[in-house]
Amino acid sequence: MDRDFLLKTYGRCYDAEAGPWNLSLQNKYLEFAITRFFEENFPIPRVAALCNIGIGAGYWDRYLSYRLDGGTLTSIDIQEICCRQLEECLANERNPNPVRVICSDVMLLDGLADSFDIVTMVGSARMESGLREDFLAFCREKSVLDTGIAPQAEDVIGELANRMNAMIHRVKPDRSDLDMVFEVMLKLGVPLDFPVTEVSVNGKTAYSVGEDCLLLVCLTPDIQPEDMEQMAEYAPKAVISRDSFTDDTAMANAWYILRDRGVDLKLV
Repeated sequence: MDRDFLLKTYGRCYDAEAGPWNLSLQNKYLEFAITRFFEENFPIPRVAALCNIGIGAGYWDRYLSYRLDGGTLTSIDIQEICCRQLEECLANERNPNPVRVICSDVMLLDGLADSFDIVTMVGSARMESGLREDFLAFCREKSVLDTGIAPQAEDVIGELANRMNAMIHRVKPDRSDLDMVFEVMLKLGVPLDFPVTEVSVNGKTAYSVGEDCLLLVCLTPDIQPEDMEQMAEYAPKAVISRDSFTDDTAMANAWYILRDRGVDLKLV
């Protein structure tokens, strides 16, 4: 192990550039939300072969390594520095789990198609790499992503999309509004580092997601059509609301109000 390299690696996690975000409440909550979402929806079978694409600081890879039950983890990153950092840190931390680190563009790896049971790509890697859509297409073509959702591997991507869409209709009673906002973002593929701002609409609390209000999430019960008219003024792409309208007529009116303004309505 290279002691000086390790000291710099650990130090960079909490220096003036990375420290404020890594130690922030928002980051800690997002790590919790992502981990909870993964554990609730993707049980890891025994002797599973896992793969993570985009190592970054290696936090997610460490987590996955300790979730193994007789299986293996392959961590892939295109940046040599990220790969070396993970290898050195795992050795220094005496991590006992079987982790293989590969420095490569994942799209150039041969034999990836049939190698893994679960493939993850979380955090900023999926947006910064520009590979997300290409990789999902690659998964569909090669049947790479096997989450245990569907019996036919070639249907995995479609089933995953269906499952994610279905999840938006489940509200668990122990979730706070902010919990739900981040879960909605996660399930709709909205980057979790987008700003979330609390706003008031007709005296009801709502949350604007994104700099230009990509989503407007209002989980207050008994939403009225006039509330939807005010929400539409924020010009979001979609309004996320509880399915708590007084009757079907009120819900239909809300839907037409938003449709006429080019805004989608999604219910939870």
